[in-house]
Amino acid sequence: MSKHHDLTASYGESLVTCEHQFEASYYYHQVREQCMNHIHEISKAVDEFIVDFTDESLTILELLYYDLEDSNCFDYFSMTKEEFEECMGVYFGEVVTSTIDEAH
Repeated sequence: MSKHHDLTASYGESLVTCEHQFEASYYYHQVREQCMNHIHEISKAVDEFIVDFTDESLTILELLYYDLEDSNCFDYFSMTKEEFEECMGVYFGEVVTSTIDEAH
């Protein structure tokens, strides 16, 4: 039990804290912009991946992720595995909010 507590406690300590909603909104807007810039750069380097916010683009990005993971080549895009995963998560959110009317 304490092993899990240590893990969750250390994760909680790594989270960003903000004093106000505006500060949090600004921070995550910056994260989104940075990730989407990376996604567009990846798209320029990978012919099959087009940033068109479709299900198919998510599938291509996922296949690329597994190829990079198998070969441990995330540095090809000057990113760590964790940074790539964060960008994938942001792109997934962009696809959801652009294709599902009820999503915000």
